[in-house]
Amino acid sequence: MADNGNAKGGTGTYIINLDNFSKRLKVFYDHWKEHKSDLWGSSDAIAIATPPPSEDLRYLKSSALDIWLLGYEFPETIIVFMHKQIHVLCSQKKANLIGTLKKAASEAVGADIVLHVKAKNGDGADLMDDMLQTVRNQSKSGNPIVGHIAKDS
Repeated sequence: MADNGNAKGGTGTYIINLDNFSKRLKVFYDHWKEHKSDLWGSSDAIAIATPPPSEDLRYLKSSALDIWLLGYEFPETIIVFMHKQIHVLCSQKKANLIGTLKKAASEAVGADIVLHVKAKNGDGADLMDDMLQTVRNQSKSGNPIVGHIAKDS
């Protein structure tokens, strides 16, 4: 599904630039590794939750990160960055698009993208529990520090 450095979703409506994604993901991971203790609170994982669309026109850092990294806002999506995996909780449509990034993520930072697709009318709470258990299991201490954007609800 890659064409000229672009990843197309199932319908071809949305296209993520693979080169931009790879470069920016590498910048993100490099910064996290280099500044883990002084800027990232010694976090073992970083969770970014983008809320549903709203009429409230406020600046959300989670939306800004989505746009910077992926080229689009991904509302109602949770991304958990870990050192060797990136877990994404989202709808099937978004999973189809994000799934096209698996090779790019592996090549850029050595991380596998793991998709957790929530049911059409589900809230994904059970899938989020699975994601958090994975974070716990991969933590050396068993009590991981999960970073997040404090001011986004």
